[in-house]
Amino acid sequence: MAKAAAVTMQFDYSKLRGKTAEMGKTDRDVATAAKMNPGTYSQKINGKGVFSQDQICSICAFLGIELVNVPAYFFTLKV
Repeated sequence: MAKAAAVTMQFDYSKLRGKTAEMGKTDRDVATAAKMNPGTYSQKINGKGVFSQDQICSICAFLGIELVNVPAYFFTLKV
């Protein structure tokens, strides 16, 4: 039986980028709040990695994003 090819989902973080700007924060500020290296944050927001649950919670707390809105900011698929 042939192995199925792995499917990588790409997420659209434009809403997260907009919220960051709206709050007057930089990517470096968000990375620091999430206890991440700014380079690692940059990779993740550019689709070269995934955010952990702890990172998502830290980012939401820092930017004032209600947890009920997490899917809109972190799990909107790119089309």
